[in-house]
Amino acid sequence: MLLEEHNVHNNDIDLQHNCCIVQGTLYALFMHDAIYLYARLVNMMLARGMDYRNGSAMFELARTVEFNGSFFVVA
Repeated sequence: MLLEEHNVHNNDIDLQHNCCIVQGTLYALFMHDAIYLYARLVNMMLARGMDYRNGSAMFELARTVEFNGSFFVVA
């Protein structure tokens, strides 16, 4: 999905998602992506036996992660 495909007014957004329109703030979508990325990184770090409290290691690992976010591919 691209931002241009959605109806955005004053940081509020209407999304056509499957059968219904989802309304909310644009910031909620970015927050969703941030929390999803954090949870995915914690999971990856635990699976590799790494300490998820090590921010430097998490940042380096985050540079290798790519996923489909709310609007675009997050890389």
